Amino acid sequence: MEGRISMSHKELSRLEVMTKVHEKRLTILQASEYLGLSPRQTKRLSKRLKEEGPAGLVSKKVGKPSNHRLPIGLKELALASSKIITTILALPWRMNI
Repeated sequence: MEGRISMSHKELSRLEVMTKVHEKRLTILQASEYLGLSPRQTKRLSKRLKEEGPAGLVSKKVGKPSNHRLPIGLKELALASSKIITTILALPWRMNI
């Protein structure tokens, strides 16, 4: 029994086009124009589809953290700092001078 594969609309579209390439109804050049990819990248997709099946077209980045993610705890530190700064700046207006 095979597992389920979750695909985006873009990946499903790629699967349909690449299936047509494997059925010889489209050429690599036609598929690359349709997908907006270079012929080289389209060949890579074709190879991955042959080797891994539909799962080969799913992005490998899904479920992984971003390279630009901020360190854990930085958000809490920024919020705490802004709270302290706001409190300090508001002090002179609270005093009856």
